[in-house]
Amino acid sequence: MAENENAPATKKDVAVVAKDVAAVAKDVAAVKKDLAALDTRLDVRMDGLSEQMRDMQTELLKAFLPWQEQVRIQFRELEVNTGNSVSTVKERMNILERRLWEIEKRLLMNPPAA
Repeated sequence: MAENENAPATKKDVAVVAKDVAAVAKDVAAVKKDLAALDTRLDVRMDGLSEQMRDMQTELLKAFLPWQEQVRIQFRELEVNTGNSVSTVKERMNILERRLWEIEKRLLMNPPAA
């Protein structure tokens, strides 16, 4: 371009700018093409990653299933044993209460000499 900013552009200046614009447009088109290819590759990778994550989730669930069944059996057994223990404790408390009642009854019938 001319040194003077106010000077009119020559055909040569316009041709240089048009050439630069065409080069930039070409570069932009190449970048768009590269981005489209990158987007496609990224979609493929994301699909593969999603599939791997689903597979891992399935494997984890399969691994925990036997453990969960075993824990359920243990909890059921513990529940049964706890129920038996509670009823056993209740029976023993009833026996102790009955014995204490008989002791109190004897003491009331035959109070100790003061």
